[in-house]
Amino acid sequence: MIFVVIAIIAVGLYIWNYKVPALLLFFFFLTSGFQLIPEAITNIGIISKSADYAFFILLGIVALDSLLIKNYLKIDNVIKCLMIWGAFIIVCALYNRFSLKVSWSEIIRTCRYHFFWLTYFVFRQMEKEDLERLLKYLFTITVVISVVFLAQIPFDRGILVEFVGYHTRVFGIPVLRSYNQPYMILFCSMMAIYHNPYKGIGKYVTTCIVILGLMGAFNRSWNGIFIFILVVGFAFRLSRLRRIQFLTVLITGLVFGLSIAGFRFLSSSTYKDMKYLAEGSFANLEDIDANVSFYDVYEASTFTYRMAHLYERNQYLLNHPQSLIFGAGLMTEDSKQTDRFFNFKIGLIDDVTGRVMQLDSPDISYSFLLMRYGYVGTILYLLIFVWFMVFFYKKRANRYGFLSFLYIPLALGIALFSNNLNIPVSFILPLISYLIIQKDESKN
Repeated sequence: MIFVVIAIIAVGLYIWNYKVPALLLFFFFLTSGFQLIPEAITNIGIISKSADYAFFILLGIVALDSLLIKNYLKIDNVIKCLMIWGAFIIVCALYNRFSLKVSWSEIIRTCRYHFFWLTYFVFRQMEKEDLERLLKYLFTITVVISVVFLAQIPFDRGILVEFVGYHTRVFGIPVLRSYNQPYMILFCSMMAIYHNPYKGIGKYVTTCIVILGLMGAFNRSWNGIFIFILVVGFAFRLSRLRRIQFLTVLITGLVFGLSIAGFRFLSSSTYKDMKYLAEGSFANLEDIDANVSFYDVYEASTFTYRMAHLYERNQYLLNHPQSLIFGAGLMTEDSKQTDRFFNFKIGLIDDVTGRVMQLDSPDISYSFLLMRYGYVGTILYLLIFVWFMVFFYKKRANRYGFLSFLYIPLALGIALFSNNLNIPVSFILPLISYLIIQKDESKN
């Protein structure tokens, strides 16, 4: 019950105008106690996940503010985007309830993270200085959690929650490779480089820690996308003439490098797997045991595994046209309907059920979006990110605008190798940047 008390205290702090401490408690719950509190501790039956406490804190704050603040719900461009997305979610929920017969409890459990877009109303009422202080505190917390994440390597054990890891070799040395990186690491990596809240030696130390935290999972795809985004950021900060010169050299180097790498790729097992995938060979998987994860079969080629995972889910939608609009269903992973409707053979093994995970996946965001919300919902959801990216591009002269502009393609790229788009902090943090820019411009 202690966490219920803390949640009530968070709402009280907000009412007493201690908004930043209140929102730090909100983020505490949203990120599983900054990834230090296991779900088993926060589970009290009615509330099963740490994020549920954050959800009730948010509802309490929004409900009170909407009653006390005039024009609290006034419409602006962001609200228009969110109203379209919210309308789709409502229609999708009704379709699931009355057509697919999914229970309301399962629908709410599946959709509840999208209600965190309501944080926009909370941030909109805050002063610019408070929003900047909030980001600084969240950045500092991410630095600390990055240190803890990196400490897992020498200690050779999991410390943060959601630990999944195995040993790999780095320069011939066996090293623990884990995937429970700090939730806010992507946004904070851009913040560390382009608008670090610290000065002097603190700036360089925190930047190094956050970058090591991002790259410390030894994930080549993550690291490659991150480096590519840094190159793009470097190019954008050059003058027009220097940018043309830099891009000419870069493109020439890429063409030369890719031509050499292409010959090696054509003879690799990954190319053969991709060829099978393009031919639809993964559609017939009778030779794979239903109790064996496809990831275990193709662990040497994780990109192929992810593309196969996406292919199999997409093929299901194509074979069930009604799912193209509203998705395959909002039932939970452990639902009996999930067992009845789906029999996917590509995916990780669920520790609880011992079966291949049918709907959820920690490996790729796009499979989850397609299965839950279909083509229409996935496009609408991604268009919100694109809308923000265009806005931040126009405001790239602002440091928050520039770092947020780079963050969004980074997040969309990493989504091919992570479920980051389905984590609320992925869209909550850019909302803070957006409002800082808006409030900054309104004062000028």
